[in-house]
Amino acid sequence: MRVGEIIKQKRLEQGLTLPELARMAQVSKGYLYELESGSAGRPSAATLYRIAKQLGATVADLLDPEEKGEAPAHREIPDGLRAFAEDRGLPEADIQMLLGISYRGQQPVSPEDWAYIYDSIRMRIQEQRDR
Repeated sequence: MRVGEIIKQKRLEQGLTLPELARMAQVSKGYLYELESGSAGRPSAATLYRIAKQLGATVADLLDPEEKGEAPAHREIPDGLRAFAEDRGLPEADIQMLLGISYRGQQPVSPEDWAYIYDSIRMRIQEQRDR
């Protein structure tokens, strides 16, 4: 199941309309429609986080089972992510979550790029907790 399908399923389970979720997550209705229909590609980490938060879910909850590592692991971990994960001692769940994220339309390449994405997500989560 694609990210967009999971978002739509969770939105409908909560009785939210597409415009309601779009407003709450601070994304356009058109973009959310494209995301749910599968024509938008992968959302940014920040967008995925905002949507997940409004759905009472985690980013990992919105990734399909294969992307979360629940299906047989056949996705190769890019060298840059592997180096970053080893340097930081990331748990497997965090590595799998990062595998499902794109930045500016593509996956990061260098360990520094992966660090930027990971640290941005952690900082945003901390800011939300501090509110």
